[in-house]
Amino acid sequence: MDEEDVVFSFYLLVCCAALVHLKHMRHRRYKVRPINRQRHRYGHFHRRVQLMKTLQDDEQYVKFTRMSPAVFDNLLGILGPALQKDVIKLLNASLKSFQERLKIQQKCPISPAERLTISLHNLVEGCSMQKVATDFYIGKATAHCIIKETCSVIWDSLSSLYLSPPTHYEFIKISKGFYNRWNMPNCLGALYGKHVHIQAPKHSGSDYFNYKKSSRYVTKKVIHWCLNMNTFSIVLMAVCDAFYKFNLVDISAYGSQYDSIVFSDSPFGSAILHRQREILDLPHEMALSNTDGRLPYFLLGEAKEIFNYRLSRARRTIENTFGILASRWRVFRKPIIANVETCIAITKACVALHNFLQKGEEDLPLEQRRYSIRADGVVNEGTWRSGGEQLRSVRR
Repeated sequence: MDEEDVVFSFYLLVCCAALVHLKHMRHRRYKVRPINRQRHRYGHFHRRVQLMKTLQDDEQYVKFTRMSPAVFDNLLGILGPALQKDVIKLLNASLKSFQERLKIQQKCPISPAERLTISLHNLVEGCSMQKVATDFYIGKATAHCIIKETCSVIWDSLSSLYLSPPTHYEFIKISKGFYNRWNMPNCLGALYGKHVHIQAPKHSGSDYFNYKKSSRYVTKKVIHWCLNMNTFSIVLMAVCDAFYKFNLVDISAYGSQYDSIVFSDSPFGSAILHRQREILDLPHEMALSNTDGRLPYFLLGEAKEIFNYRLSRARRTIENTFGILASRWRVFRKPIIANVETCIAITKACVALHNFLQKGEEDLPLEQRRYSIRADGVVNEGTWRSGGEQLRSVRR
């Protein structure tokens, strides 16, 4: 074959490949599905949410987004610039007819407020992408992109403000919080890991397979059975303070790994084990009050048995923190139907939003806080305490 025949054969192969690609390529029937063109009339954001604001029904608004309108506006002020898309200038919109204004609105990108509302409601309800698309009158692919992008923006914007690694002074402040609230000196936090259930990732083998079994017992006559839940998961390894806020987190470890491996491979675990003070500036040992003995600072891990009431009570803070997280964001109550990257983004966003809301409640009177409310010196146990096994422990 001469050079011209080689070139001709190459172009022929390219054309054949292009034809095969066009044959299998999905052709869109609509630029915007006709029913979704009514988003500004019937969508949840433009009807239900706006009606809640108009009627000042803050209770329903909190159920819908897990925050009051004032807190939502504060969060939108932080995230708004990163969520803003290119907007078409609406010149003389007030002088145009309704049909012309509707056509202009359909060309405009979805606003940051609507994007944030869609994402928060998905995290609150844990519903499918199709349910989100149906309720807000948008496409299913659009809903997936909005939730993934917004969750990434939430983590990028809030993690540096509410989830940055503690400094030397902040570690000492955390220790004082454990001592004053739980009577546990020199404690820098409670450490634990939980599984976040996800759908089986494609071509992942057994990497994300959760081998830990769970048993369920029913006390009715002699009925007793064991239910094996073979699931796929990623691991959320976290350290919390005495006030149910996360201080250090690691997300995305395989669900098949043991907790010791997850901890040693995490950035903060590696810094602690290798004493990398440039990453985590842990304080040195300190003398206990009214004694001459010096005790090093430590993290509370899982105890094999309850041998000390104070130790058990202080360690329970991390269990309560995970309980609040799963109760507030019900997306953790069942497997997250999304790819691994989106599942990680959703988990990160929930952790960052948890700290954002917990920090905001610190200035409220105790009777107005949603979790761990005290009335007349008695702790009113919230519904999050009976959350069960939404987040399952990492096996040892």
